[in-house]
Amino acid sequence: MAAALKRVVKLPTGAGKPTHQLKPLPGFDWRRVTWGRPDSPPSVLCSYCSAVIPEDDVPLIMWNRESYCARFCERCMATWWGMT
Repeated sequence: MAAALKRVVKLPTGAGKPTHQLKPLPGFDWRRVTWGRPDSPPSVLCSYCSAVIPEDDVPLIMWNRESYCARFCERCMATWWGMT
């Protein structure tokens, strides 16, 4: 009987772990975030202010532990995350 093959995959140190933790600026309210379901296509709306995110913009995208997704428009990225 052939022995079962075992594939060993070696990941780089820290792989699969967050490399940077983003923290919103004061006044941000997590209760206002609309999280997209893991099995749904990404929304064209900002998860915080519901503004349309233009197709050529690069939004901030984050996932929670349950794989729900939030996308933030450029205005919310600047206002709440300090990104310019």
